[in-house]
Amino acid sequence: MFRKRKIMSKHVHADLIKAWADGAEIEAWDKNALHWYHWENPRWMANIKYRIKPAEKIVRWLWAWQPLGTNWNFITDRYYTETEIANSSMSDGECKKLEWSREEFEE
Repeated sequence: MFRKRKIMSKHVHADLIKAWADGAEIEAWDKNALHWYHWENPRWMANIKYRIKPAEKIVRWLWAWQPLGTNWNFITDRYYTETEIANSSMSDGECKKLEWSREEFEE
């Protein structure tokens, strides 16, 4: 006598579970607070929305730079964060970020 085998369906979060097992950070949606939060050990409940944590964005700007002791004004040829500009050789002059040039970059 043969028993009928039950066919297993794919778990609703199977792809996320695999990504989590491979080291991805998982976030869950809090429908009451309306934001995503980090979940170290997800329970993988079917009624909860999960996602892989998106890559952090870094905000950078073009900068106007006036070297000390000069009347010359330059605009940087690449985008810098506030920390990067403070640690650069341009920190010995006056630097102002150009707000209109704000860009977000992947980390």
